[in-house]
Amino acid sequence: MQGNTWRWMGLAAFGMLLTIGVGAGCSAEGKLASNSELSGGLWTVAVSSSAFKHGEAIPEKYTADGLNISPPLKWSKGPSGLKQWALIVQDADAKMTGGYPATHWAVYQIPASVTEFPEAASKSIKYPQGKNYLGEAAYAGPNAPGKPHRYYFQLFALDAEQTIPNGATREVVLNTFKGHVLSKGILMGTYSKSK
Repeated sequence: MQGNTWRWMGLAAFGMLLTIGVGAGCSAEGKLASNSELSGGLWTVAVSSSAFKHGEAIPEKYTADGLNISPPLKWSKGPSGLKQWALIVQDADAKMTGGYPATHWAVYQIPASVTEFPEAASKSIKYPQGKNYLGEAAYAGPNAPGKPHRYYFQLFALDAEQTIPNGATREVVLNTFKGHVLSKGILMGTYSKSK
């Protein structure tokens, strides 16, 4: 029975990958951390939030227009061999230097036993946080002018303990991930300013 559960989860994740990956090509979406050739891994981690469902709008409370706090997140148990988790949140519609999506939050060295972050975890967690697009090692809530932007909460299951420092850049992180991603998962929410 457990084998069938994993098989169905794998098929569902693959279907989701096809849905979000169509037309990614050279777009910023194709340059998300989870689509990088360095990340590897299978799409078998289920990521969710009690604040919004995949593809739905992120409540203003969790944006730069609201309280600018991170939303509650939950994810499925990791695969065998899991040593640590890493979380990277990017805006696929806001291109930064080199055409890469803007990073809004990055958290590293999350213990294998952790499977959720409460609301506003960004202000209380003790794990290293990477540099966001504002140059800070913190959560930067969605802040999209005009049409809705897509924000990808990407979770990575790693097979080795990492020593990524606080304030690490995208390049440092992806090179550290190379060959160590066992599986990954994604939750996407949208946001645009109401005014």
